[in-house]
Amino acid sequence: MRKKLKSKYCILIAIVIALGIFLININSKKPIIKFYLIKPNSSHVIFNNHSTEETLKKAKELVEEKGEIQKGYALYKFILKKDPTNVEAYMGMAYAYGKINNFEKAIEYIKQMEKYMNSSTPPEIAVNAYYIAGIIYSGTTMYEGTKYYEDAINAFQKALEVQGLKEDVKRRNDIYIYLRMGMLYLDGDIEDKKKAIECFLKSYENDKDDKTVFFSIALAYLDIEEYDKALEYIEKLENKPEQDNENLLLRARYYSEIGEYKKADDLFNSTNKKIDNQKDWIKYYSYHAIYYEKLKEYDKAKECYTKLIDISPYFVNEYNVEEAAKRLGMDLSKEKQEIEQEKEKAYSTSLD
Repeated sequence: MRKKLKSKYCILIAIVIALGIFLININSKKPIIKFYLIKPNSSHVIFNNHSTEETLKKAKELVEEKGEIQKGYALYKFILKKDPTNVEAYMGMAYAYGKINNFEKAIEYIKQMEKYMNSSTPPEIAVNAYYIAGIIYSGTTMYEGTKYYEDAINAFQKALEVQGLKEDVKRRNDIYIYLRMGMLYLDGDIEDKKKAIECFLKSYENDKDDKTVFFSIALAYLDIEEYDKALEYIEKLENKPEQDNENLLLRARYYSEIGEYKKADDLFNSTNKKIDNQKDWIKYYSYHAIYYEKLKEYDKAKECYTKLIDISPYFVNEYNVEEAAKRLGMDLSKEKQEIEQEKEKAYSTSLD
């Protein structure tokens, strides 16, 4: 692994690129904030007394740790002048553009990266490359909605199919890749949500010491209306003396779905007084909107979705919010136009 996380599964909202990160994180307790799954072994071509590996390391440090994105990008370009087929350099340039939300340019470099990948590409580099491709395509959600959905899924699938990795390394990688795929599927239709459950279970199979993925499994079962299975996983999460807001809100969502509205209302009211972070407010408004829809109190449901969008305007391009807007007759054209203007600005930003 390239970097150790302080806690591999401390709850998300810090993950890779803007909303792809943001939307994924709100439904999972496992962060996936790594640029690389594993640290590849680079060749030792000497550039100005520095090897390729040393130059790549410096570029990554500048982009990821110091926030000096343009300087890091310049180093990646320097590498390509000497070695125009260097997969890791293209990978780094794609990531750098992803950091400034210019996904259009990032995808150009992803395609260049894939152009130079072949059977001789070391598996450590190949798995990282496909993983980063998936991250970039996922990140486009904030501007593009589901446009690159299949590209993201395909990239993660290719990462899973890389041959030649050590067994323990592959197992560790699969935890993150399956979790990533699951979060993508969770934002889709009913069939996709079933695939999400499969991915979450495969992630869990590779790390049975941490059961926090049960949260996302329970959420997926609620979405497909398999309430007994949802309750099974909710209860697996509740084997501890005190419940956090996240689990209480999930229970409130469950009660909303099965028609026990008084219990749901009590939980919404109790958590409302204790929430002190954006992540839980997102869940609160998302689940409360569903509660109000069940009660046919559509104006209140609209208010919840409006507050959700106030927290992050990128939700207007999120599948479930778009579907709710259609059901409730909400006009999101103004918000979408604002996002489009922001996209145009981001896509016109250059690191060259």
